[in-house]
Amino acid sequence: MMSIQFFILLFIVLTYRLDAKNFHPGLYKADKHHITILNDDNYRKILFEEAGKSMYFVEFYAHWCGTCKRYAPIWIKLADEAKSWKNVVKFAAMNCGDSLNSPACTDLEIHMYPTIRLFPVRPQFNPPLHGATDFDTEKKSIFLSQILDEVEKSNKTFWPNLKPFRSQNLNDIFPIGKRQKYAFLIIENDALIAKKTIMDFSDFLDTFIIRRTNWNENADLLKNLKIDNSSLPGLVVIENINDRIFYRLYNKNLFNKDSREELSALIKEYIQTAPYINHQLLTTTKTPETITAQKSEQIDKIVSKVSMQDLETGLHLMLRNEIPQSGTIKEEEFYALRRWIRTLAMYFPGRKEVRNYLANLDRKLSSIKSSHITGDEWIQMTKQDQNSESYLPESTEWVHCKGSTPNYRGYPCSLWTLFHTLTVHQYKLRTDMSKSGSFKLNF
Repeated sequence: MMSIQFFILLFIVLTYRLDAKNFHPGLYKADKHHITILNDDNYRKILFEEAGKSMYFVEFYAHWCGTCKRYAPIWIKLADEAKSWKNVVKFAAMNCGDSLNSPACTDLEIHMYPTIRLFPVRPQFNPPLHGATDFDTEKKSIFLSQILDEVEKSNKTFWPNLKPFRSQNLNDIFPIGKRQKYAFLIIENDALIAKKTIMDFSDFLDTFIIRRTNWNENADLLKNLKIDNSSLPGLVVIENINDRIFYRLYNKNLFNKDSREELSALIKEYIQTAPYINHQLLTTTKTPETITAQKSEQIDKIVSKVSMQDLETGLHLMLRNEIPQSGTIKEEEFYALRRWIRTLAMYFPGRKEVRNYLANLDRKLSSIKSSHITGDEWIQMTKQDQNSESYLPESTEWVHCKGSTPNYRGYPCSLWTLFHTLTVHQYKLRTDMSKSGSFKLNF
């Protein structure tokens, strides 16, 4: 015999199903098109009640409208181009051709299709526009530019700063009270590309800073950086190490292809190798293990012309003999060590076991919260946790680097071979990346 509880539960389920609204599927799919689907049930919560920090850029349309159907691919393309801007602006759509959405479209006073409207962050429900701004549907080619202008005019600290950097002092790029250690300054000849690139990294405001400038806004700084018009556009990487500012200049025809895509790739590449950064943040950037696995065939070609024995022996002597001779490795030296180990982890073209060893060493070193390590601690770190899948042999034998007597070649030869091999390997893996100069202390 069925219990009374069963019939109560069945009644609730059936009642819910009868009350549930069956909205028309419309022209867009949220999971496929990076577009939030609004309807009469959710529009108030999403547009007016969410405690978010994003604007909403909304198309109101009717699924039966021929103009709307032709407009849909444009809206999809715009949403895709701005999909990484979701912390600042989200694309959305509401199908006013669905009778179930008629109350919402009436409240929002939608009288023509399509209607394009930008809602500010947390607007008040105040008809007719509720603080929103209507856009001219015919000016779709400048929609993103108009949104960027809105962001640039804003002083919201939780949005990227799109205003030009006008200070002559690179220290000023780091906001007071913030802890970011890295900043990128785009030296632009196209403000729109620079703004879009900054917005592409709006998810990482707490991790690093990106600003823009140009000759009209900051000629004195560019003169000090020795940047001229022939080297535009360019990118300056700035690092704040113990309150000392270092910068690195990329200015050799950076934008030969798709400048926004190329610039974003260069920033990701740099951040992926930087200490003091959670490298899992940039999930689209490949890890050293992934890179080496995918490029194993190229690796084989590179190392076939050198002796792996020489490379491994040189690594052993460097890591376990030379580096720990410093009693304590601290501050700038410690920072340089972290960068060097990460470079080895990314570009050493050796066998899998040694690459795994370097990757593990890189992870252990990056996990240290302090800015120093003693020589003894370093020795212990280089020798612990080795196994059949991750090790560096303690070899002192030379092959191609063997000299006519023990006083010749050997370790210096292995270092030159290592540097050359790393350079060639990095070039093979990153042929689309521009080369740059060395770090310089800020003037």
